[in-house]
Amino acid sequence: MFSWLQTMQNSKTVENVLMAIAIVIAAFLLSLLSRVVTRLIQHFVTKRTRTDLDDQIIALIAKPVRRLIVVVGFYLATHRLDNQFSELVFKVIDGFLYIWVVLVFTLMIIDLLSLLVNWYGQKLAADSDAKGRAEFFPLIDRVIKIVVFAIAVIFVLKHFNQDVGSLIVSLGVGSLAIALAA
Repeated sequence: MFSWLQTMQNSKTVENVLMAIAIVIAAFLLSLLSRVVTRLIQHFVTKRTRTDLDDQIIALIAKPVRRLIVVVGFYLATHRLDNQFSELVFKVIDGFLYIWVVLVFTLMIIDLLSLLVNWYGQKLAADSDAKGRAEFFPLIDRVIKIVVFAIAVIFVLKHFNQDVGSLIVSLGVGSLAIALAA
């Protein structure tokens, strides 16, 4: 009567599926643990500083780190089940998860750099001698966002085996032309 259950217990497929489920559950638990660790860091470490910049950095990084932990868990679980999917389905899932990781990481870096640029711009704007220089910070912020996003696109294209050499050369020549024009 329970021969099918015994057959499933001996199957490598069931072992891989259970391991993948355990990996995803562990990723969610690590994500929750990272929330607790973040609160402890925020409570103990940030009290010792005079500025609120570290509070803002920790608050900004906490959510993307939790997302990255979950996505990496799904990525590892998917790779545990790689022989369960057809090659095309596995490549699509793998590509989607890779793009997700790059997007979350890119947005975290962009937000972090924007926070630092804006904080420094406000600090510089408070200085009466540097009023003119502080006006360039929105431009610097936009340029940083474009550069980080371009780097992320290059990483994604390289993951999908696209030739990015000509793109990198074009970006280099374009930046040289802009620099000489200024």
